[in-house]
Amino acid sequence: LAEAFLQNVNSSGRSEILLEPCSTLVNVVHAFTKVHQSPTKLFGFLMRSMLERPEQELSARDAVKLLHALSKVDYMILPPLRERLILALGPERLGELGVFELLKLAAASRRLGLELPELEAQVGVVLPN
Repeated sequence: LAEAFLQNVNSSGRSEILLEPCSTLVNVVHAFTKVHQSPTKLFGFLMRSMLERPEQELSARDAVKLLHALSKVDYMILPPLRERLILALGPERLGELGVFELLKLAAASRRLGLELPELEAQVGVVLPN
């Protein structure tokens, strides 16, 4: 199945998956990790594609979903993608997240070793004591 995503190309020779928005790329990663699969070639391709997109295309909710998915398979996030995820989860964007998303983010970031100092403060705001 992973190979099918990579081999599906349009008439200009570009992979069709590259035409999809970041949210779709995140959903593809999420689907594979639900069954505890992390096809290296496909994931590398999708992560590079996300990095080529404008920064604002990756929403805070998509970043949470991606981190949660990657933490299930202990995926090693390379520094450029790590920086993009931190940007997507900046202090002003954490306020968009609900309690459940914040808790998922806290668990995933801890498991992946991602430092998000603002996260603890935001969790404290929505879950006092």
